[in-house]
Order: sequence, then structure tokens, then C-alpha cells
Amino acid sequence: HRYSSTIASSHNQSINHQPSTTNHQPPTINHQSSTINHQLKQKKITSFTRNMKTASSFPTSFTSLNSLFLDRLNEPPSLSIPATSIARSHVLELGNSIGNLCHTIQMAPLDTIHDEKRHVGQTTFWGKVSMERDEIYKAVGRVFLSLVVLSNICCIDLRIGILKKMELNNKKYPVELCKGKSGKYTKYSSQTGITKDNQTTLDIDIQENDNDAQQQYQLVKDETSLPSAQTVPGITLLIREFAIARTWTKYHKPRNLTLAMMGEVGELAELFQWQCDVNDANMNEEVVSAAEESEKKDDDNVATLGDEKNQGLRGDGWKDEDIDHVQQELADVAIYCLRLADVVGIHDLGFVTSNL
Repeated sequence: HRYSSTIASSHNQSINHQPSTTNHQPPTINHQSSTINHQLKQKKITSFTRNMKTASSFPTSFTSLNSLFLDRLNEPPSLSIPATSIARSHVLELGNSIGNLCHTIQMAPLDTIHDEKRHVGQTTFWGKVSMERDEIYKAVGRVFLSLVVLSNICCIDLRIGILKKMELNNKKYPVELCKGKSGKYTKYSSQTGITKDNQTTLDIDIQENDNDAQQQYQLVKDETSLPSAQTVPGITLLIREFAIARTWTKYHKPRNLTLAMMGEVGELAELFQWQCDVNDANMNEEVVSAAEESEKKDDDNVATLGDEKNQGLRGDGWKDEDIDHVQQELADVAIYCLRLADVVGIHDLGFVTSNL
């Protein structure tokens, strides 16, 4: 812009020395600059959209996302810094990502009246390639990236966490009780027996066989056409079918889902809000002594995520029940994030995330 302004200024000064009839001639340099900028934007949009279409042939696995995160980690966390402290920093980063999404989602149209017949992705804005739509796509990807990072720091398997939470949600929201309704699960507690005080996924065992997982969530009968439950598109499909079975698609609009995700991030933050950071004068003495002991035993006190040295929150003395709460809240945010991606037309959020 500075270059264009300088050229335009020089051009205008030279025009001022010419006869007055030339003063009315428009400076073509600005038009040319605008045209070039427009062409560059269109080329960028076309490239992003082309890559999105290519991704459908190569669905992203959760394992590849975790590996990608490890490869991009510049400085592995030190054992002398509690995982809780690092996790707290990334909870704040997750909040930052959500804030960015809240900002960019406002470039999209307002949510329309509930309409079962028309999918959001078929509307003019979401069905048309544009710079604004791509920015929203990237914002959703940044939220998912924050979830992948935070899960790794806590040593929590995000994919397993999502599947476990979906199984729990099956019990909390029976189809016959909540079909077409948007009420909270506590409305059905008298029938399900599930309250806010007795929710746990510790006793839920997830089948790793894709066919078993697909049958468990009562998906379409042609199972051979389904993406693997090991992939981001596969998990996205499970979430979609969960919503369709309960006729919740009428509620699942972009801004609705973004607001719901904000609420879940708040619940995740509650689990970390009164924990201690490294330099806190009241930091848990057991955490400090454990870190000091680790430094004495091993000169090489750097542990990469996924290394057996790094135990995440468990290494800081968190109980299994507390880690389960964190896993559930991470899963809640991830489920809404994947559902939002599906609704606005992102086939593979993992691909968008890995290409940020």
C-alpha cells in the first residue's frame, strides 16, 4: 500500500503541472493495483479450496495430527515445569482461539430460522468460495489445533475422549426422550439416573474395531462407505449421525454452535482456574519436590510429549477422576468444534488444522 500511495502521489503531482483538462483523468495506477490485489486474493482462495477438495481423498487421522504437533514443537517442555502450568497457559490459548472464531464468525450471515430441509452448507455464504469463509474455516481449525495441543500436554487421547463422551451422551440423551428437544440432560435424570454428580467415563470401554464402533453408534447400514473411526472425518460423521438421530440439526447453526463451544471452554477453564503456576508462592510442595527429584535423577531432564517420562497431569498428582473431568470437557469442546466444521462445509477439519 505504501508503494502504491507513493506512485499515485507522484503521478498526481505530475498531472497537476499539465493543463486542467487532464486533472479529470482518473489515475489508472490505483485501478491496476486494486485489480492485482483482487487477483492475488482469488488465487489464494482458489488454492485453499482446491486443497480442501483434495483432502477428501486422504482423511486425516488423529495419530497424524499428534505426530505433526510433536514435529512442530520447538522447545519440549521441561520436567521442572509442571504439566498443569503448561496446560493452564494453553487453556488461555484455547480461549484466544475461541475469541478469534467469535470475531471472524460475525462475517457470516445471522443464523436463520430452524429449517430441517435446508442444510447450512447449501446457503449462499457457506456454499460460495470467499475470503471471509476461508478465514472462518481457518479460525475453526485454530480452535481444533489448540485442543490437540492441550490434549497432548495433559497426556489425554482426544479421540478416545470424544468416543467415550459420545457414549455417555447416548445415555444422557436417549433418542426416545429428547428427539427434537434442546433441553439439558437433567430434564431426563429421573429416567436415565444420570445427574451432574455421577458422570464418569472411566468405566466406558471403547472398541477399537471400526465396524464395532459404527454399529455402536447406529450409523447408516452401508458401513463399507464410512470413513475410519480413527480419522477426523470418521469421528465427524459419528457426531453428525448422533445429532440427526435426535433431530438436533435444526438447532445446529454456526453461531449457535460457536456460543455452545464458548460455554464448554468455560467449564474446562473452571478445572484449572485455582491450580498453581510454577512461580506461585503457594504452589503445591509435592509438585516442586517431585520436579527437583527428577532433575537429580536424570541430567537430561527434557521430556517430549508422548515420551514415557512425560505423564501429563497424572505426573502432577492429579487423580484419575479429575483427569476424567478434564478429558470430558476437552471432548465437549471438540465435539462442538467438529460439528461446527461439518455444518459450515469443512469435510476434514484435521486437514485444515495441519495446514495452518
